[in-house]
Amino acid sequence: DEPPPPQLCFRTNPPHAQTASRPSLYAMDYERERVEPAGFPVIGGNSDIGALFGLAGTLSYFRDGCRPYFRNMSLAVEASVKSGPAGLELVEQDYRWQMDIVGILRGRLRLHPAVFVTRTTGLNYFGQGNGPRLSAPEPFAGEAGRFNQFGAWDVWALLDGRFMVKRPFSVAMSLAYHYADPLVYRGSALEIEAARLRPDGSPLLYGVQPLHFLRASVSAIMDTRDNELMPRSGLGYGVWASFNRAFPLSADTVYGSVGASLAHYVPVVGPLIFAGRVVTDWQFGRVPFYDTFRGAVPFLIDMPGGVNAIRGVPSARYAGPIKMYANLELRALLWQFSIRSQTFAIGASAFFDTGRVFSDYTF
Repeated sequence: DEPPPPQLCFRTNPPHAQTASRPSLYAMDYERERVEPAGFPVIGGNSDIGALFGLAGTLSYFRDGCRPYFRNMSLAVEASVKSGPAGLELVEQDYRWQMDIVGILRGRLRLHPAVFVTRTTGLNYFGQGNGPRLSAPEPFAGEAGRFNQFGAWDVWALLDGRFMVKRPFSVAMSLAYHYADPLVYRGSALEIEAARLRPDGSPLLYGVQPLHFLRASVSAIMDTRDNELMPRSGLGYGVWASFNRAFPLSADTVYGSVGASLAHYVPVVGPLIFAGRVVTDWQFGRVPFYDTFRGAVPFLIDMPGGVNAIRGVPSARYAGPIKMYANLELRALLWQFSIRSQTFAIGASAFFDTGRVFSDYTF
């Protein structure tokens, strides 16, 4: 009954993993060596991308008490359709491959390589800050229905490494390559603002042309969550800094960011869990326009709008170098069932989201 060593892999499960009163999803067997495949169709969508369809599959390898697994590999292929200016159109294609390698150096080192490819035709562009949306001029000679839109190809190749210093503290470093190729529609708000200059003669917007980015980031993490995939208690704190350099150098696009994410999880009663999170991201330098509505590391997510931050607010509706948002949730896993050897759960959540952006660092 010795206490577990300060790393991710243990010879025995922690006591809570075998508590009968907990849902069976938490009573995982991390010791028995095995490979577990899983797959499920993806059906969803939202007002930004329309109706989403796809397939997601994963392989998890368990051994040596490593949590949440010893190795994991997943693949997802998704596409969405939505009514557009020319009728029903393919709005988004998304291809994702990633691995999570936990059991290195008895779990002290964790590696996460990933490749993402996304093609989108209906991304939003409403300008910077909290002001009203940009409106099409009259008469409008551009592409009908495209004034507040742009398209893009995005390719990401990333390697993230996390080293356990002393439980629950770890540090992470990531290196990433990002190719961004925006499609600027004729007569759109993006085309109009891309042609404007600041008072000092510099461009109003950066990143309108195809660019290659090299991105490096470092994070400090404190994680006491009792379950990484569906936590019931504990906290997850992270602070980060990143640096981004675009090529060719003639694009003059270089920027950095600092930020933090503070999350708490508290069991309430029965299956109910209270979850709260505050996230902020501060960018500085010559930031490409499509990153002014994104933030966080190692992956850039849409914020404060979109599905990851203030749910219900369109992605990119509010953009700026300073972003912050908060989420409060009551969530629960309500119904569990098995299909052959796999356990599934269906749950629900009630949430409140809020946030704000700032277009510059002046008062």
